[in-house]
Amino acid sequence: MVSLQKKSPLNIKENRFQHDIVDISTRMNQLRISAISKAVALTPHVHNVTLGPNSLSDISLDNIKGTENDFQDIITSTPHQEQLNTFRRPNGDLNKVKKSLFDVSGIEDHDQSLNVSRYNDIAKKQAFCELQKKRKEEVQRKIYQRFKIFKQEEERINECLEESRILITQNWLAETVKEFEDYQKLLKEEEAKVKLNMQELSKRKNNQDEHVNKMNERIKELERKRLEIEEKERQIKQERYKCLGGIYEKQKEYRKIYEEILNIFKTWKDSTEISQLITSETPKLKNFNETFDMILDKCENDVISQIELRTSQDLVRKIKNIHNALIDIINKHNQKIEDEKKKKLEELNRIKKEKKDNLQSINKPGLSDWVDKESLNKSVEINKFLTSYEKQLEPLLEDKSLSKLLLNLKKAVVILINAISDASSMHLQDKFTRLSDLLRGKSVSIQGSYITSSVHPLGTAYCTYVAAKNFIEQGENTVSSKPEAAFAIAAVIVALWVEFPDFGQMLLGYFQQKCPYLIPAYKPQLEGQTNEDYYKSLGYRYEPDGQVEPHIMFLKRMTGIIRLYSAILITKLNQSHRNKTHPFGIQESWRLLAGVLNLAPRPDISATIIHNVLDICGHLAYKTYGYQFQKMLLLLCKDYFPKIEKVSSEDCCGPVIRLKTFLEKILIEGRIPPPKGELDPNFW
Repeated sequence: MVSLQKKSPLNIKENRFQHDIVDISTRMNQLRISAISKAVALTPHVHNVTLGPNSLSDISLDNIKGTENDFQDIITSTPHQEQLNTFRRPNGDLNKVKKSLFDVSGIEDHDQSLNVSRYNDIAKKQAFCELQKKRKEEVQRKIYQRFKIFKQEEERINECLEESRILITQNWLAETVKEFEDYQKLLKEEEAKVKLNMQELSKRKNNQDEHVNKMNERIKELERKRLEIEEKERQIKQERYKCLGGIYEKQKEYRKIYEEILNIFKTWKDSTEISQLITSETPKLKNFNETFDMILDKCENDVISQIELRTSQDLVRKIKNIHNALIDIINKHNQKIEDEKKKKLEELNRIKKEKKDNLQSINKPGLSDWVDKESLNKSVEINKFLTSYEKQLEPLLEDKSLSKLLLNLKKAVVILINAISDASSMHLQDKFTRLSDLLRGKSVSIQGSYITSSVHPLGTAYCTYVAAKNFIEQGENTVSSKPEAAFAIAAVIVALWVEFPDFGQMLLGYFQQKCPYLIPAYKPQLEGQTNEDYYKSLGYRYEPDGQVEPHIMFLKRMTGIIRLYSAILITKLNQSHRNKTHPFGIQESWRLLAGVLNLAPRPDISATIIHNVLDICGHLAYKTYGYQFQKMLLLLCKDYFPKIEKVSSEDCCGPVIRLKTFLEKILIEGRIPPPKGELDPNFW
């Protein structure tokens, strides 16, 4: 907005006139102050009324004289006379009025004449008083006239001021009207600008609305495209899931046919025609497996399509053709199959006869000195299972084209087992979970790469076989050097045994192979058996140079195996298996100790077995069997331990001394402490 205040000539004149009025008012105030000051000066000298009808006539000459002198001094000492003379009006009348009003020269002359005559005699006092009275009246009259003139002049000044005020008001009104008109003009201009701006804003708003509409349309279009893309992705995902389901079904069908082919290969490997077909079709089957592995890799990476589904269908069709060809060949050789059955029947009869002969040999005198009959029967059953399991793996182990697969599977199992420790429950659970997944055929991450045992029908069986053997090696190497490590390894073994019973049976077979004293059995040397074979049957190792390992190293390895075996017996099931039965519990420790005590003692090894089993299992066995276990310990101390001392040589009596010290401590304390390093029941 443009400022409407402007300094016009009329405003300047008005300001100047207002200044004159203020100056007049200021000077009038100064005049009043001067009159009051003079009245204050006369007050000490005048005590009565001196003017008017109430004045006293008996005023003394001295008082009159003093009064006249003082009044003369007051009149002549007026401080504002010069200031009043300087106040002027443009027409000069105001100065004349002031001059006539304050002109007291006549009064002064008259007073002087009176002063000369008042001292002549007292007789003139009355005449002087009369004269004084007249003089006062004259003074009052003149003062009244002068004040009247001043009043008239003041009225005239007020009239002039009123005229000036009216003129100023008129000029101000005119100026105000002009300014108002200018303001109106500016206001109209501003309104025009505002109107123009509003039009511009309206235009912009319309443009913005149009832009917003376009953007909304664009957003709707993008949303529609997004929905289309999502729908396409959903369809692709649905198609992918459909492909995954189809591939999964084809994989199961392929695996089933492949296993049937393997069974046919194993069953008919002696047939010339089957062997020829095997030789010709093996590269194809290998190629089929590799192709299916690639399809499974794509499934894991989620990059499958109908192409992979059709490929899997084609692979199933091709392997069906091979399978059908094998079936045709088999049907053509039914007679040969019958012959093979007869041969197998004869073989079975032979095996039965051998078994019967073995049973007869068991009942021979002296057998009870080296093995318990019941334990031997169980050992025979376990060995038969182990032999059957290993024979099942022969096609896989003998196929050189699968050596890389076998190496990767073995490496995965060994890495996981070697990493087992009691560092934390999460660590132990991780190793168990990955081993369990590997034995189930699931994909497992090992050192940044994924291993799947189910890529081959016998892959999971091979992993079970490797795991069982490697756990025994952990007892030989790790537990023998670090006894506390047995409990973490045993925890994983028990958890796997609960879920995979075949694994447990294989583990028992390898325990008894490596350490036959766990049967328990002290094998004698058979007729015609070489020393090397005999020592190997006892659990000894032979060096590459053909030398048997030192006896101390042998005892150390046996100690590790026995402690791992004993740790399995006392290990509690983990929290996820608490509702299941322990596959190989504390009752086996009673069976083992009872079996050993029923056999004639052997140097060193008998003491080693008893000491390590009692050290690990003694605390729990004592709590479980109570008085019966005490009776066994009493039998051991009084009867069996002296026999051990008799058969032990003085050169190597370390195990005997350790057992003796252990038994003496039990007798003194009256209890068997828990083993060092045992895991808490709620550890994992």
